[in-house]
Amino acid sequence: MKNKDKEFYFTTFEKFHKYKVKPKAKQSLRQLIVSEEEAENIDEPPTFKDIGLEALHEEGHLDHLAGVIRSGKEATVYLGKYKNTYIAVKIYADRSSCLFQKKNIYCDGRTMKNKRYRKALLKNTRIGKGINQALWIEEEYKQLSYFYLNEIPVPRPISQSERVIVMELIGDNGMPAPRLSDLNLSNQEAKMAFNQSVYNLGMILKAGRVHGDYSTYNILWWDQKAIVIDFPQTVSIENNHNFIFLLNRDISSLCKSFSQVGYTKGEEIVKREVLEISQLDLNDFQ
Repeated sequence: MKNKDKEFYFTTFEKFHKYKVKPKAKQSLRQLIVSEEEAENIDEPPTFKDIGLEALHEEGHLDHLAGVIRSGKEATVYLGKYKNTYIAVKIYADRSSCLFQKKNIYCDGRTMKNKRYRKALLKNTRIGKGINQALWIEEEYKQLSYFYLNEIPVPRPISQSERVIVMELIGDNGMPAPRLSDLNLSNQEAKMAFNQSVYNLGMILKAGRVHGDYSTYNILWWDQKAIVIDFPQTVSIENNHNFIFLLNRDISSLCKSFSQVGYTKGEEIVKREVLEISQLDLNDFQ
């Protein structure tokens, strides 16, 4: 692992250790926003109850939340707004959520100097769970930023604080783009979406990464373009010894999930296409 990557993780652990309140698994808008009644009892009332949301508000990235776009076990994506621009606000849930307990295969190659934190991780203590979630959340923002800079079609990253990530809303006028898994496409559109998704997977690999959970559930379709989302489980091919297994699994998941959309190809054919796009020889990593 490069020194700048190590530095990123160490500062992450220190920052997340400040957590004082355990977030609920899922929170409604009412639970996240300070009400008028609550504000009456405070001299300088905050806008949000969540410290991450309030920090992003004070930094000038978020004015208010308008509704829920999508809710899952590990995170909820809200429709946010700053001035006249709609944005996507992803808020991770309880640090004990199952997502953060399934990361060994993804965390291969990640190291930490702090022995106390390493021990907390191994024992899965309260602090250890907080460290797990901090690493997971900031890893997503880090990879989102990396892909955006490498011109891979992803939402534009805006900012991140605590367990909250703010990014560009893919869609139009507050209407979020659908996932491919939610659509009934024509044969021509399904083929177009599949070919773009294969190309994007190849470009991700060319950038030295494997997505780790690549399927129609994590690909948006907007203006005839496939947009990749959800990166906390993304791994580096330089540091993670499981990357070939994860790549093969991504290819399999992509092909199987696209069969429900209306078009697919054989996994071996797709693998050859992905490797050709990436210009990588997996034999170099054996």
